[in-house]
Amino acid sequence: MLNKKLLCLGAIAITAALSAGCNRSPEAKEAEYLKSGRALLAKNDTGRALLEFMNAAKIMPKDAEPYYQLGLTYLALHNPGTALGALKKATELNPKRADAQLQMAKLMATTQSQNLLLLYFLVLYTLTYFIWTIGAIPYYSLGAELTDDYHERTQVIAVREGWGLAGLLAATILPAYLIHLYGGREGYAAMGAILGLGTAVFLFFSGLVVRERPEFQGRPSMNPYAGIVTTLKNQPFRILLIAFTFSGIAGAVPAVLVIYIAVYIIGTPAWWARSIPDWLPTWSYYLLLYFLCAVVSLPFWNRIASRFGKRATWGFAITLATVTSAACFWLNDGTVGYFSVILVLGGISFGNYQALPPSMVADLIDHDEVHTGGRREGSYFALWSFAIKAANAVTGFAALQVLEHVGYVPGVPQTATVKLWMLWMYSWFPAVFYLLSGLVLMRFRFTRADLDEAQRRIGRAS
Repeated sequence: MLNKKLLCLGAIAITAALSAGCNRSPEAKEAEYLKSGRALLAKNDTGRALLEFMNAAKIMPKDAEPYYQLGLTYLALHNPGTALGALKKATELNPKRADAQLQMAKLMATTQSQNLLLLYFLVLYTLTYFIWTIGAIPYYSLGAELTDDYHERTQVIAVREGWGLAGLLAATILPAYLIHLYGGREGYAAMGAILGLGTAVFLFFSGLVVRERPEFQGRPSMNPYAGIVTTLKNQPFRILLIAFTFSGIAGAVPAVLVIYIAVYIIGTPAWWARSIPDWLPTWSYYLLLYFLCAVVSLPFWNRIASRFGKRATWGFAITLATVTSAACFWLNDGTVGYFSVILVLGGISFGNYQALPPSMVADLIDHDEVHTGGRREGSYFALWSFAIKAANAVTGFAALQVLEHVGYVPGVPQTATVKLWMLWMYSWFPAVFYLLSGLVLMRFRFTRADLDEAQRRIGRAS
């Protein structure tokens, strides 16, 4: 009898505790998040403080205090642009917040120096990209020249892209760790020094050991613009370029929005904040998983292509990318596991995208030589590189403009409308363009037999 009474009392106590937890008012939950966030910020634990203040803003979106605290946290993170957005939101919700207005005034006083810094960044970024492009075109062209074998070309380019993806893996994990170790400004400086030195060493070493095949040396120079016009007369290449451009457009928007999806749609679950080092945010984990799966998938795609052919293999990867892109529409708060599965499959598809299409371009250069008597690797990969950069720049810029138009405010919880647009652009938009890419690829008709015939006619048949 006593045991039954004790069990009943225990059940009542548990029920009461659960009811008390569930019945806490939004104001009480907000106060708890704000208290925890302030304590973390005082300890300079800005990453976890940011999560607490964002949770407070989600619970009480009409209260100015969480946004003011978000502004202070972004200032501590040396992110004045996002801090200004949060402080502006705080003053809109409560125009009498003198402390938020004062912080905004201080930020605006530094606008001129920020503009000069932005100008410096744009000039340096443009110059870096320009120099990198000058080196990238011969680099891609050399990859097409190293072998004449249909399947070995895929293997060579897969190895090349594998090393490139390994660099992306390092670039994904290194900044977050260095910023955690040294702080924002010093961490970025250390990252620039490490990556810059590493790039210089690798380029110097490559220049010493890699040699162009003797039969491709000493060729007469060509007018680059005339070469590009002639290149575009190659019908199989035109089809391939259009298919690749559609795939590039499809991939550009997710590349820009993945951090937005990680922060504003999925968020950071409490278990992540408790168990994962704070230098590894969720978005860094997502990129790491995606690129790692791309690297691991390269031998698999090489084997599949050797059995089923390059066009069919790329078509399968496009189908996979279409499905995984569409599946992103159902991402929601806390769906870390679901998104991880999508990223595994998407990363596998991305590995194919890195290796198979450039290998197909190399085959078409031999086809072009049959009809024109000259080789234009530079023209082919200049157009190829332009397609990648144009797709990334134009589409990524357009996506950010759409977000701003529908009401996106950086650094604060977003409205339902903004979240819906994020999901639509991250899922259905790329899915449609992947589908278009696949439809165009169906018109591509260059096979292993066509390459063998072309190489026989130019005297390089194996």
